[in-house]
Amino acid sequence: MSDSTTLLGARNVRISADFWKKCAPLLGNNVFLDLALVRRTAWGDLDLSLPEGTRLIGYVKQEKDYLVFLKTLESFLPKSPTTGLKSWGEAVFESTGGGRWRVLFRYGPKPEIRVRYQVWAVKPVSSIRPLSRAKATRAARPDKERLFVDTETDFRGVALVGSELWVRAGSLGEPGRGKRTAFKDAKQARAAADALIAKLRKKGFVESNV
Repeated sequence: MSDSTTLLGARNVRISADFWKKCAPLLGNNVFLDLALVRRTAWGDLDLSLPEGTRLIGYVKQEKDYLVFLKTLESFLPKSPTTGLKSWGEAVFESTGGGRWRVLFRYGPKPEIRVRYQVWAVKPVSSIRPLSRAKATRAARPDKERLFVDTETDFRGVALVGSELWVRAGSLGEPGRGKRTAFKDAKQARAAADALIAKLRKKGFVESNV
């Protein structure tokens, strides 16, 4: 059995509304950022929970990817309040192997995220570079793509371009692979899209509002 990590709990973790709009173009470059984006609620809450079986603590690549995600979040933390319990938030993660991360979110004029993995030890988030649109990898896809995600990290993108049906498949954190199918007319393409979406929903895929 793999050493998986789960979220034990979170308190007062907040993010500005700009995060959703400015980070949406980064979809497909970091699995943890993708998870946050596709789980956006109607109230714009940030969901830090991890899918069952997620490997994080104790895995070098996954730890680095999560630190990049946190560094990307940092500039979108609220500028206020600066004092009191609401001036900071926290999230605690624990692995089945006994590892634990305490992630601290400090709000204010100079927001900061720190990851404490031992009483005296802190992960070097300050030295990590955030994701940027200039260096992001973006899959070729129509602007009006509908994104469906399952309970793990698989996704399907469905879009109509005239009489063509575009389908993109992959896992969160990567651009995925696309396929285009041409139909006789737009009506047939729409019917094929509707049938595919119905099939995806039966399989447990849920539409995201990214």
